[in-house]
Amino acid sequence: MKQQFLYILMALFTMSINASTKQYSEPDFAFPKQVSAQASEMLEKAVADGNGKLAVRALVNYGLAQCAVDNDSLPEVIARISAVESKETDPCIKSMLTLLKARIYNDIYQNDRWKYDRREIPDTPLPDDYLLWSGRQFRARIMSLLDSALANPKPLQQARLIDFKELLIAGNNDYTFYPTLFDFVAGKAINLLSNMGEQQPIFAIDMLSPFTVYSTMRFNYQSPAAQRILELYRQLLDAHADNAAPFIIWDIERIKFISSHVYRDMSSYNAVRNDEAKLMLDLYQRFNRSEYAAEPLISLFSILEFDNDNNEEMPVSATEYYSLVNNQLKLHPEYFRNNALRNIVKSLSQPRINARYSRILAPGDTLAVDINNRNAADYTINVYRIPYNRDNGESF
Repeated sequence: MKQQFLYILMALFTMSINASTKQYSEPDFAFPKQVSAQASEMLEKAVADGNGKLAVRALVNYGLAQCAVDNDSLPEVIARISAVESKETDPCIKSMLTLLKARIYNDIYQNDRWKYDRREIPDTPLPDDYLLWSGRQFRARIMSLLDSALANPKPLQQARLIDFKELLIAGNNDYTFYPTLFDFVAGKAINLLSNMGEQQPIFAIDMLSPFTVYSTMRFNYQSPAAQRILELYRQLLDAHADNAAPFIIWDIERIKFISSHVYRDMSSYNAVRNDEAKLMLDLYQRFNRSEYAAEPLISLFSILEFDNDNNEEMPVSATEYYSLVNNQLKLHPEYFRNNALRNIVKSLSQPRINARYSRILAPGDTLAVDINNRNAADYTINVYRIPYNRDNGESF
């Protein structure tokens, strides 16, 4: 049970507190019994005053302190979170508490997943002791908690994430791309669900589609986790249809998620890559007057393969892409991610020679060398003949 303290530490400290306000500051966990007593007192006061955010802070402190004192105290910590959650009337605080429980159960499950997944026991009844659960039971509980955390999305979409800054570690730009509490809860749910399936989902290539098409699709996948993820991306994009920054960032994440799970082999690799690149280019073109259009351009750079034999199939050439990046820098010289764009310009400007030739030739054949020259004013290719080697039967 020693590892349980580490689980709770990871689960709770990702929602750790900004120390700018004294009552939300991090206590000295070198004295866990004292912290536990203070957290219990803080929790009682927070509940009595209806201060949901302070109650979350108190539960974080209490959970960390209790697990430091007694590694077997995690069930009692979960029970205390549930007790506060059951009385909480603020849907935003209630959602965060439910998400917190889902993360704790997920950490327990993922740490020893192989053991839990090997258990073949009936799904019901559910044992009181979670250490006796099967992998299916863990996944069902986690997904049920995530569904509950997102069951009432409207107040989460109306709540500004920056109003919860005491409970989160985030940079100023994070609030631009993820402006609402719904972004936070849904994003954490997607992260958990991405590792939840018994097997990774495999999508058909037509899932790589623009949002205008994706928004009307019917999802019918055997994996409940994949089904939920696809629906969450649709909800997030619908919620931010008129807000460039979050729409762009969530659509990029949607495209990357689907592309990483599209079936591909040697014959379809280029098709998947090109479809993903085209979607990034379409996203840029839709918002090309916005400073946030830099984001799909940056993502596009990691997809494009200008030295690939089949680069003529890509939706944009190196020259065209170079022009788009430079134009973005010119239109928005103060954008906070412009260094990434400048690095792209620098990379594309560097001289590069790529030589392709057959590595197997019969006596009398002609050696043909195909040269791809980017930005090099001149270059030299040296061809050497190495004498035949009887030991390995090869010559070069």
